[in-house]
Amino acid sequence: MKVRLALTITSLASLACLSLPALADHLPHTAHLRHVERQDRKFHEMKPSSSPRVLKSASDKASKDLVNSARAALDTGTRYALLVMHGDEILFEEYRNGGSDKLFMLSSSVAKSMVALGVGEALCAGKIKSLDDKAKQYFPGLDGTAQGDSSVRNLLKMASGADISMLEGPGLNWKTYTELANGRIDLTDYVKQDSRPKSVFGKQIKDGEVFAYSGRDTSALALVVEGATGMKFQNWFEQTVWAKAKTEAPGYWQLTKDDRVVAEAVILATTRDWLRLTSYVIDNINGAGNDCLTSYLKEATTKQITSDGRALGPLYGYQIWVHHSGMPLMAGYGGQFIAFDASSRRAVVAFSQKQNVQSFMSFLQSWYASK
Repeated sequence: MKVRLALTITSLASLACLSLPALADHLPHTAHLRHVERQDRKFHEMKPSSSPRVLKSASDKASKDLVNSARAALDTGTRYALLVMHGDEILFEEYRNGGSDKLFMLSSSVAKSMVALGVGEALCAGKIKSLDDKAKQYFPGLDGTAQGDSSVRNLLKMASGADISMLEGPGLNWKTYTELANGRIDLTDYVKQDSRPKSVFGKQIKDGEVFAYSGRDTSALALVVEGATGMKFQNWFEQTVWAKAKTEAPGYWQLTKDDRVVAEAVILATTRDWLRLTSYVIDNINGAGNDCLTSYLKEATTKQITSDGRALGPLYGYQIWVHHSGMPLMAGYGGQFIAFDASSRRAVVAFSQKQNVQSFMSFLQSWYASK
């Protein structure tokens, strides 16, 4: 099945595996699709709901200040889409540079946050007995790695204790990541490569002690869920999080050589379905599901560890950034942002092809403070 995938220019960083040539800032989405098709990538298709969640357009309820600030943010950098939602009403929805509500927007590292949601569902279904269990208890193939010796909780916190000194980019080593996404190595092999424990002056760093952003921790979480549930992560996610979000369109998650997810990146969904996934989080924080999921998601979206001081925020939850204002942020390289305030049931979804974090963070901080 051919799908029109909105792979933004940001994917040149997060999807170095595509081996794309240098491209102009403004590249039509269809040109990105041609490159993807040429690579013959494997995607798991997640089916849409037979009764999708209704999101109402309510631009007439948006304040002038919101519209003006959102448009200014949308016009900064090379941004495709910006949506602002309150409850189930979309107050602002505009697109630039060929973006539209029909395109499938690439998540980059927002996928890490989606993995955390799948972990929560496994925990609350009783498949994972405790977040303090060692990861290798659920997936023995992780034995001998820092990730396997880490607790599930500390993997969620990006604090496995693994040495990340060999990583070159935002949480990954381009060479091995390229091999993974090009289908040349298995997900388990990817985690095992360069996965030794970190030591300082001969003393080994224990899991939970230090935040160290690494896609291998996320990949290990996907394997934990597989071992705990008896099904590949993509199937578990589709049957739980994706189904409960009641999406309108299909979604796509890239697969590896061994038909497992590229856990740290590469989910594609429409902008409104990204809003629906955010609503799933907001609803469950507010008690729509079981008490376990409410408790888990409250933990996931609040400080669990101090991060490395990136512009996204000095704090980190479970695969989710936390701004010093308390605003949870699911973020992807190049300028994909999902920010929300569960207490007021508000959310922002934005997709970009060119990183401009400081400028866009100013908009998000102002929006979050305006509750």
